[in-house]
Amino acid sequence: MKKNIRPYALRIMILISALVLMMLLCGCRTRITNNTEVVGVISDDNGMLQQSYQVRRDELGIPVAEPPLFTGFGSEDEDYDGDEDYDEDEGFDSEDEDVTDEDEDSDDEEEPEQQPSTSTTPSTTPGTSTRPVSRTPVRRPSTGVVRRPATTQTTYVKVTLYLNSKDAKCSRTSLSVRKGSTYGALPTPTRSGYDFDGWYTSKTKGSKVTSKTKVKTDKAHSLYAHWTKIEAKTYTITFDGNGDGDEVELSSTEITVKEGGTYGKLPSAKRDKYKFSGWFTEPTGGSQVTSDTKFKANEDQTLYAQWEEDLYNWWNNEFKTAVNDVPESVDVVIDGGGSTSKKKIVEACKGNVTSDITDDSIILKFLDEYTEDKAIEEAEKIHEKINSTSGDSGSEDEGDEGDEGSGGEINPTIIIISSDAVEGSDEQKLVYKIALLDVLHGGSGMDYEEVASDLDVDIYYPYTYQ
Repeated sequence: MKKNIRPYALRIMILISALVLMMLLCGCRTRITNNTEVVGVISDDNGMLQQSYQVRRDELGIPVAEPPLFTGFGSEDEDYDGDEDYDEDEGFDSEDEDVTDEDEDSDDEEEPEQQPSTSTTPSTTPGTSTRPVSRTPVRRPSTGVVRRPATTQTTYVKVTLYLNSKDAKCSRTSLSVRKGSTYGALPTPTRSGYDFDGWYTSKTKGSKVTSKTKVKTDKAHSLYAHWTKIEAKTYTITFDGNGDGDEVELSSTEITVKEGGTYGKLPSAKRDKYKFSGWFTEPTGGSQVTSDTKFKANEDQTLYAQWEEDLYNWWNNEFKTAVNDVPESVDVVIDGGGSTSKKKIVEACKGNVTSDITDDSIILKFLDEYTEDKAIEEAEKIHEKINSTSGDSGSEDEGDEGDEGSGGEINPTIIIISSDAVEGSDEQKLVYKIALLDVLHGGSGMDYEEVASDLDVDIYYPYTYQ
């Protein structure tokens, strides 16, 4: 009676399935380890694990690692031919294969005692190569941190700007530049009467530095402004006396000035009865110009004299001039004794105050209330007194009556003038002095009536008795 081999075949198939499952699990565990090292993903689903593994490595450009070879159930001493390929079409024996004889069953029963080789890890994943894999260093994924290349430290240099002139002006006196770079925009200083030539490395001569010049030193240094003097233009200044019809005397009518310079010495001006106020840019109003004023126009210019009425000072100056032109000396006698103020009026006319009475003497009489009739009366009294005194001193028997001599008649000039000449205002005193000068010296060249009218003075003029 034949043995029933079906139970044995079922056991063998279960055992083989267990072995295959164990080998599959070993291969997946190895693959998961390899994938985790690169991708860092753990999944229980082998299919999803393999898909994430492939996509991630493709993104990173990392080649897919080969799984270890499945070596089967050969003995440990069996040599493995590394060139042998795994046959995907045949695969492993099907579990549905029938076993018909006892020998085959006995062979199958001995197979579980054989252990798979430990030299390699089996893998039965379809579609993969069974070639042995050599262990190579695995490139780990990037952390996303970008390292910048090392840069050299920037050196800044201080540059001091010297204007090379006290009257020059500039918006900046220093700047900061980088070594190896250019100086960049440089300021433009200004100086009256000069053109700016640029910045140089020394006060005189040196090398010119522009905005495109490179900074070659890392030490602080200075730049100096250079200048070129501008040749000033000259302009003609014409002077107008502006006398409003009066004659004006000018020491000069034209001068020349330089652009940006001062006017310098200006001409003098004289106008009768007026005081010269100065030179102005307009006939009336305008700006006054002096010798120290800077010329700012860019064309020839006319300046106008302006005046202030000054009758007293003008007539006083005229009186002094007339007095200085009188050469002769005249003896003047002040009747009844004179005060210092009265003497000053006489002395202003170059008279010598004496006590002697001769035909050439002039007797000056001051009356508190001056009228022409009273002046005549006073003059006659003085004349009689002088002659009576002279007659008493002479001899009665000698000489004929009317003959000249010690017993003759003396006829000095007698001037009667108001005491207001001493007690009045400066204008009144001036008119009296001019009138007295006219009487004493036979004319002073001035009409004292005109002087009194100009000065608005109401006085009594001197009365002369001869």
